[in-house]
Amino acid sequence: MESAVGYELAALRCQFAEMCAMAAEAMNHATHALLLADIDVAEAVIAERDDIAAMSASAEETTFRLLAWQRPLAGELRMMANAIRIAADAERMGELALQVAEIARRHYPRPAVPAEVSGRVAELSAMAVQLACAAQEVLLSREPRLAADLRRDDGAVHRLYRQLLALLIDPNWRYGVARGVDVALVSLLYERFADYAVHLAERYTFQTNGYRLPVRSRKVAPLTNRHR
Repeated sequence: MESAVGYELAALRCQFAEMCAMAAEAMNHATHALLLADIDVAEAVIAERDDIAAMSASAEETTFRLLAWQRPLAGELRMMANAIRIAADAERMGELALQVAEIARRHYPRPAVPAEVSGRVAELSAMAVQLACAAQEVLLSREPRLAADLRRDDGAVHRLYRQLLALLIDPNWRYGVARGVDVALVSLLYERFADYAVHLAERYTFQTNGYRLPVRSRKVAPLTNRHR
């Protein structure tokens, strides 16, 4: 029979999956606003800025309550320790989607991304959103081996990100430094979003069986200021 702590941890897992879904939807909508200069969609994403943060705070509160009032087993204790970090990863994904929406709002009424690279930006966004949905699947399926597939797909995100940066420093780039900086920033936000989705899935892998996948050569860069 599953313990009371086990029930609470199962509820947290479902909550984290919902947070992944919310972040994926927010990023998808933010990209729509970015590429099509849709101010209404951008404002809608920004208006929902506190939803994922509230869920993250709720998850942390539940975890600390379990630590304070229950006597968790070793495996449960490991899950609780990782739960706080998983909640933080999901919250950061939501923050990154918010920043894309804010860039779209800042450039309104024109699209924030030149048409020449909008297709690549859309592809980068789609890949990042897909990774968030895959992280959700890892949580709902309780199948940690799926996390290895996410890392492979994350490599494709990094390759496309580097291709975009190469376009920005090409002598044929004709949109000026300011537009190039904006495209570079947006691309970085997508790359970090993908990184956090993979990082979250890998944390759950460790939470489930105590096994970490081999360390990647590239780590998630720490976020500073608004990126935290």
